[in-house]
Parts: sequence; C-alpha cells; structure tokens
Amino acid sequence: MADEIQAREAGLKKVLSPVGVFLLTFSALSPVVSFYIGGDAVLHLAGSGAALAFLLGGVASAILSLLYAEIGAAFPRAGGTYPSLAALLGQMTSFPYVVLACAVSFGSLAFTALGLGDYVRVLLPGLPLRSEE
Repeated sequence: MADEIQAREAGLKKVLSPVGVFLLTFSALSPVVSFYIGGDAVLHLAGSGAALAFLLGGVASAILSLLYAEIGAAFPRAGGTYPSLAALLGQMTSFPYVVLACAVSFGSLAFTALGLGDYVRVLLPGLPLRSEE
C-alpha cells in the first residue's frame, strides 16, 4: 500500500508499451525453450517414462508459478526474485540465489544457443551454419 502511494507521488504509471509487452512475453517463453530443444531427444532416448517426467515437471512448474504469483503480489517491487527473497529472508540469506542464478545462466544460454541453431536452419535455410551431420 505504501509503495503504491509513493509511486503515485513520484508520478510513476503502471503502463507497458507494445515493445515492453513483447519483451515480457519473450522472457516468459524462455523456460519453454528447454522443452522444445531437448524434449524431442529426451523422448527418443528415454522412452515413455520421459513423457511422465515432463508431465510431473509441468505440474511442479505450475505450482511454482502460483508461488511466484503470491510472492509478487505480496512484494510488488521491480528486480525479479531477489527483492522478494531479500524482504522475506534478508539480504545475506538471499545472496546465494544471486550467485546461483549467475552461475546457471551461462549453461542455460549455451544450451539455448546450441538448440536454437536447428530452428534458425529451418527458418533461414540459406544461412551458412556449421552442421555436425
């Protein structure tokens, strides 16, 4: 409540431009990339048990998204997960989240870039891409 009053006094508006909406949507799609890029290979290598694992992972992700929605409603601040964790647990306790997020981001970006090549090859067949096939 106090944050909304301060935002109104400062002249801030809760408005997203079309570009902002696009970028927000694009960032929300990033977790899906792991399913589209690695999902096909996992299903071929691991069999039908992998489909059940994906289904259980989807249920866990849905529960986690509800948790994030509750935390976001309770602590409506910019900055992603860290400000909410800092408000709940304190700065020193939530700092390992920042370190872990930075460490994981390199592998996540590499995995996404590796798998994105297959989609770019289909969309732009004339592009000179190096192929392992």
